Amino acid sequence: MELKKRIPLLVVASLFSSMVLAEQVNVGVSATVTNVYDPYSVISDIQPGSTIGGQYHYETSTPDSDPAFGMAHYQHASGTGGFDLALNGYNFTTNTQSPHPFDLYVMDEAWMPGEEGIHAMSWDNQMSSGLHIDYINLDLYGTSGNALSSELLTTNIPDLQKFNMNRTLEISGSRNGQYFSISAQLDQLVNANEPPIEATATQYTYKITAMIDSTYDPGGHLGSTLTQGNIINAFYTIDTATQGESPYTPEEVIYRHAPGTGHMKVDLGTFSVESISPEVIVKNGDFSQYDHIWLNSRELTSSSSIIRPGLLDFGFHDQYGSLLTNTNMVTDPTILSGFMTKSIYLSGTDTYNTNWWEVSANITSIELVPNAFTESVITEVVPGTGPIHHTQRFDAAIYLHDRAPVMAVSGSINGYDASYPLQNCQIHPEMNNTQPIICHYMNYFLMPGENNVQLQLHLMDQTTETVEVIWTVD
Repeated sequence: MELKKRIPLLVVASLFSSMVLAEQVNVGVSATVTNVYDPYSVISDIQPGSTIGGQYHYETSTPDSDPAFGMAHYQHASGTGGFDLALNGYNFTTNTQSPHPFDLYVMDEAWMPGEEGIHAMSWDNQMSSGLHIDYINLDLYGTSGNALSSELLTTNIPDLQKFNMNRTLEISGSRNGQYFSISAQLDQLVNANEPPIEATATQYTYKITAMIDSTYDPGGHLGSTLTQGNIINAFYTIDTATQGESPYTPEEVIYRHAPGTGHMKVDLGTFSVESISPEVIVKNGDFSQYDHIWLNSRELTSSSSIIRPGLLDFGFHDQYGSLLTNTNMVTDPTILSGFMTKSIYLSGTDTYNTNWWEVSANITSIELVPNAFTESVITEVVPGTGPIHHTQRFDAAIYLHDRAPVMAVSGSINGYDASYPLQNCQIHPEMNNTQPIICHYMNYFLMPGENNVQLQLHLMDQTTETVEVIWTVD
């Protein structure tokens, strides 16, 4: 918050300047659906992972009707503000001919130091494909104290990364009294008046070589090749387009990758462990404290049928805090190699959840490589064909490469229709020509012995890709 807020004369001057330079601001919106409440199947073709695109616009000359310090309510007149969004053939658009079609609230440290927020809402909306849209609601909230300079309405586009607590878009409505709601996470806000920026590559993949420092395996599940001094390989992918957040301190930023945008994998000889949704934590010590990069995940799959991985961690630590100059994710392998301590840690239990095991290794080299997770095959399934222990609980990940977007999943297990449980598979957005589909708790649908599983991926171009895998339950 700037000091000018405290001086009434400057507030008046700023407001006068805003009125003189009044203009319509168009903010481009991109968001990913995270949750759909649809008990009556009114919008059954909208699923988590779908992308919402469009814009909202407002008029900077709209007066503030809230006299409270640090609070502003800009109630737009007819034709001056509103949403225009699209999702899977539906249009969610403000009725701009309404007397008051659009409300924009701005809060800048009204109640607590550092507390800031922007709240845009449309109550009067046009019908879409027979849907009555009750409200469209965009909400930004943070405690960084550097997202806004005042509660005045300006032409500045909000910086999502500075709103560290909430960045959401919600739409609700009904058809013939049957209610539905859509929740989404905002991915990007841009100036829609300017030409779009050309897309650039945002994913970086690294190969790691490491030497095992120690193992703990009283149950003997890891095998004889995992002993001190042995060499293992690992890979990880980060996506620099992932939005960061600072829930604790400004010098530490967390980048939570959506499925398919990041990847971690460690090859342990007889089996491998991987994650498609890692978390990256970057701490910049600014020469006064340590620098730290920590990639980790607890959402793991394994090619082994006798272990259950619980945590995979790649850690980079420098006690002098002299390597990092900011909290962005690091893409230069020479900087990563410069960290004093570089390690891999993996732990878990057996499938009976009785014997704990762990592996620690020191990273000896790291290099930037082509994406090791994009194969030439059209589809792949993790875990692949092979044995499954009867106590093993697992999710199945399906990767579709270089094809039209997946709209739905159906299939069969041992010849019996399994479309009902498979309709709950989570279809995630495509990244770098690869689209991940996650089917949870597949172990519940398997019988003892051989299970022939056929999955049909129904694509937007009206074609179908069939995936076959055989899981043998012992």
